[in-house]
Amino acid sequence: MRVIKRILLGLLILFLLALTGLAGFIVCEIDGLQSFSEIIESGDFSHMRLTIYIAYSDFSIQMPANPDIFKNYDYKITIDDSNLELYKDSINQLITEPLIPYEQKTRLDCHIYYVFETPIHRKLYEVALWGSGGSIYVNGIAVKEADIYYDIILPFLPQDEADYFKALISEIKQETSQN
Repeated sequence: MRVIKRILLGLLILFLLALTGLAGFIVCEIDGLQSFSEIIESGDFSHMRLTIYIAYSDFSIQMPANPDIFKNYDYKITIDDSNLELYKDSINQLITEPLIPYEQKTRLDCHIYYVFETPIHRKLYEVALWGSGGSIYVNGIAVKEADIYYDIILPFLPQDEADYFKALISEIKQETSQN
């Protein structure tokens, strides 16, 4: 009787280990190890989402950003894969936009932070706006601004948020052109 119990217990443990391994394989398969560029080039956005955080008053953060810093955001929106696919040409411009490093030491007073990530929160591409001198942080590196970093999120914002964002962009561009 004891032998049968041990055999059944052993088989149960073996089954649970196999099931755990299969679940890990499925998660890896869903999340994959593709880079942002590979996902965009493939055109399969099914395992990617975009989350946008907006803070009306700027707050300083260190890059790369710790997501916990955004607990005090004023506005958050998450865009799923089906909505992202509608803007794949614009998103494709992100991977073709040359990243020109910003030479000066810069402080980041973040108003907008957005991140493309997998469903299990693996960051693929992150952008934080703005550093001093109008710089933008892309994947933790200060780069010179380009309109694509703004344009990419405008279609996803409600009108009042988009208007606020456009006014902020205009103000920052005006400040940087005067320097």
